Amino acid sequence: MENVSRALLIAAGILFAIILLSLLLSMYNRISGIANTKEEILEQEQLEEFNGQYEFYNKGLLYGVDVISLNNKIIQNNIDHPYQTISLYLNNNKVNSITLTDNIATIRTTSNSYDVTDFNKNLFECEKINYSNSGKVKEIYINDFNKGD
Repeated sequence: MENVSRALLIAAGILFAIILLSLLLSMYNRISGIANTKEEILEQEQLEEFNGQYEFYNKGLLYGVDVISLNNKIIQNNIDHPYQTISLYLNNNKVNSITLTDNIATIRTTSNSYDVTDFNKNLFECEKINYSNSGKVKEIYINDFNKGD
């Protein structure tokens, strides 16, 4: 009889230990799930903040100064983050640089270089924005607003 009662106590102790370990493991999974969710929310907020700087220019009409500001922002990003560069396309030509001197903009693209008088007063529109696999802005396409006229 003593052996049976000891066996029952041992079995109850093992069962209690298993239940306790299960509860601890369940609590750990919940806590780590909460931490992962907070990290994902933070990453999403950072992505939205980053993209928002460039999506601001995805509007109906842009002036030349807006295009220059966008180009400067892209150049700074490419200097700060050379592993995740952004490309600006003006009339489907990749822009290397835009310099403004005495109201004349010199636009250097991969294929040529040309000057535009009164660039600040010209109107442009954002055609589209492409994103990388990570969800960050990768390419921005700008066109002359009156190009089709």
